[in-house]
Amino acid sequence: GTIDHTHSDTWFEYKSPEKEYIPESEEVEKYDALNSNLVEEYEPENSEPDTEFYPTPAVSPPHEDYPSPPPPHESAEYPPPPYEDDEDSEYPVQNERLAKAASELGAYEEWMTQFYEKKYASIFYDDYGRGQDGDYPPANEEGTRHMRMYGEDDITAYPYEPLLHINTTALSYGVLSKSPHGRHLLLITLLEGFNTNYWEPRCGSYIKMYLPNSLKSPEQPEPPQDACILQQVKLNGKVATRDEIVKMFQARFQSKLSRNSPYSRFQMEDVVAVNALVKFVLEQDSFDACVSLLLVIKDYCNQDAFIEAVYIIIQARSDVGFILPSLFSVNPTSFFPGFEEDFEDDYNGTYPENFRHPKQAWRNRGGGNQRNNRISFRTTYRTYTPNNPEFYTWHFREDCLLNSMHSTWHILLNGNIARQMRRRGELFYHMHKQMINRYNADRIAAGMGVVIPYGENDWGRPLHPGYNSNLGRIPGTRAFGARPAGATLGARERRQLRTTSNTLDRAIRTMRINYNRQMRSIGYANGQDRGISPLANVVEAFGPNSNNYGNIHNTGHGMIAAMGGGSSGVMGFTSTGIRDPLFFRWHKFVDDFFSSYKRNLGSYGNELEFDDVTVTDISLRSDRGNGANILNTYNEWAQFRLDQTLTRTRRGGSVYEYERLNHDSFTYTIRIDSDYEGGAVGRTFLVPVGNYQANDVFIEMDKFYIQLTRGQNTITRDSGDAPHLADAPPDLPSLQDYLMRGISEAQFNWGNCGLPQNLALPRGTPEGMRFHLVFLVTRLLDSDRQTIGEWNRHSRSSWTWCGVTPGQGTVPDTRPMGFPFDRPTTTLNSVVNRSNGFSRQITIRYSGN
Repeated sequence: GTIDHTHSDTWFEYKSPEKEYIPESEEVEKYDALNSNLVEEYEPENSEPDTEFYPTPAVSPPHEDYPSPPPPHESAEYPPPPYEDDEDSEYPVQNERLAKAASELGAYEEWMTQFYEKKYASIFYDDYGRGQDGDYPPANEEGTRHMRMYGEDDITAYPYEPLLHINTTALSYGVLSKSPHGRHLLLITLLEGFNTNYWEPRCGSYIKMYLPNSLKSPEQPEPPQDACILQQVKLNGKVATRDEIVKMFQARFQSKLSRNSPYSRFQMEDVVAVNALVKFVLEQDSFDACVSLLLVIKDYCNQDAFIEAVYIIIQARSDVGFILPSLFSVNPTSFFPGFEEDFEDDYNGTYPENFRHPKQAWRNRGGGNQRNNRISFRTTYRTYTPNNPEFYTWHFREDCLLNSMHSTWHILLNGNIARQMRRRGELFYHMHKQMINRYNADRIAAGMGVVIPYGENDWGRPLHPGYNSNLGRIPGTRAFGARPAGATLGARERRQLRTTSNTLDRAIRTMRINYNRQMRSIGYANGQDRGISPLANVVEAFGPNSNNYGNIHNTGHGMIAAMGGGSSGVMGFTSTGIRDPLFFRWHKFVDDFFSSYKRNLGSYGNELEFDDVTVTDISLRSDRGNGANILNTYNEWAQFRLDQTLTRTRRGGSVYEYERLNHDSFTYTIRIDSDYEGGAVGRTFLVPVGNYQANDVFIEMDKFYIQLTRGQNTITRDSGDAPHLADAPPDLPSLQDYLMRGISEAQFNWGNCGLPQNLALPRGTPEGMRFHLVFLVTRLLDSDRQTIGEWNRHSRSSWTWCGVTPGQGTVPDTRPMGFPFDRPTTTLNSVVNRSNGFSRQITIRYSGN
């Protein structure tokens, strides 16, 4: 169908490009020539080719509803790549600097591979405890089974064994360093207290870290009897001093990123700086040296960079687990407003519409009792007033779990761990696509149309309204600048983005990508999309040589963040970018590159057929008992705790509450008549009722393996079983408690990456918003028949958003992520008007508080 923009918000004006694109005959000839050689040209170096991958036909014919449209970012000419460092370049200094950063990044990623390979090799039991040889290892009385090998000389080898015992008042270094969860506890406890002395009590006063004489600060007092005294560090066989370590750190890191400068993962040079810190620490093989170095460096390091470095080190060291604390409990100033402090006026008197001064909000809060430790972006800290429709999307844009997930995703899947994933780029595409579509459903509920891309025609136009996050700051941290009303991108920025956009459009037209040091044909064959990952890995530069196309995703984030001048806006940081509605407009622009590529692939046609299977019904029922096919969403208060060192800077204690959207859990019931016996895949979607292009609004709700039998099959699925959802990561104090009292192997080795469970449903409307509940049964690909066990193995992980790393198995479903709605050529009718598809309308009601 077509998009109905009649309800689009009036302040986001958009006009389609006036120039019509006419395909050039030589480009069509290139398609034929390239597709005839479409074999694994884009496999990583030294990898074995996939013998089941065969050439795709030339270009699939356009779908009848979608005649070949112009590429969404087309311009008249195709200049050379934007970072080619020649005498005609507009940015020779910048190009040289970025080229050096990209080179350092590639070398670092290759060096880090050894750590991830070692950690993955230690994973030898799946979630159900069965070993690689098919046998089960010894289990404790509760049936918990060992999943990994940790330290060879550990006193306590299992993370579920408690570190605390009766009468324990303090934990010594000897106890903590000789157990996997004790080492993990030490690393995450380093994230406490960036503005307090390192020797002050932490972790509920169970840990008092002190450094040995060679490393201690001159101000460090005499260690008490119950101190956790860290070990010396040896460099080149010699005991290192504090001064030597600080000088080495400053030479390798501080010159690249100062302690008080803003850190952004969207800036390549900042990432290189963090990598330098990680490498400096991991070069010391022993855990003793690792934790001692980090404690010394912490006093001199950029806070955000230090947090990210610790997260990466946890993922890399094989003698600890994977679980991470929520970012908002470690660095709440990036997620919550209201830290009371006088601050400089970063806006120079030019405030965005609906601006509310943070100190005003504090005055409205009242005293410091528990009830007033509440944070609401709907009321006290709202960023838009109710007369602006964007106000009604606060529950999604400003949800702290979603923003924390987005930041953690970029740390994990933009880091070295992702080098082990063949489909990392596709995960980037799919995760952000689903966020856009989920946001579109909430925009529709608020009376707005689907989001309009922030494209070339808009870059020079004033943007209304502005955006101010109201995020406050405490001493030693940054403030977030506002995006003022009427801001635009400058002429230089527009030229740079236009050049980069044209270069990408040209690559998509020719279906050739220069990625991973070689030219690669991109396309589709045997049910697998072999082009989306390389394309996404140059749209957001990832991997060696990926900056050839200008890194348009990250570049745009940085440019938008600087619109207000002065301090960087929220769009410059992965932990805050989602808050600004312009995030979704920018990502829609980015997503149009992927849509343009997938449009070139044509329609799926008979790939959707499964004639031996008939879906006769799908329904759902809320656990609250609202009746069949009626779901309920509501606002609620959720708690989180801050560590004791942070609460010294706040009033009202350590427990805080924030307002969020949630929903009643529900159950699907699916009925299928089958003349086929064997494996299949069930795919469940929500699509808002209305005149919308399915690709813009489909929400993937579930995907699972089905073992069909002949006759009638009845399947029941809980809403929380979906493989893109994740339980909320524990806050830092809670994770410390879990580790001290014992934690299960499954929890210890999972990072809580995925869409927060509370956001599994779009908000709906008070009167009830109608959705198509769509179910499709598809055949297993031949290549997936040998990995059926992976569906069970990953049933408790968010693999459709966060992937599967080596050592943990393989992705169960090798069809394109979002299949079949990933292609703009797929309509709702083309899915449900077949025997193996079914749709019924359901209602989502928003009840408020």
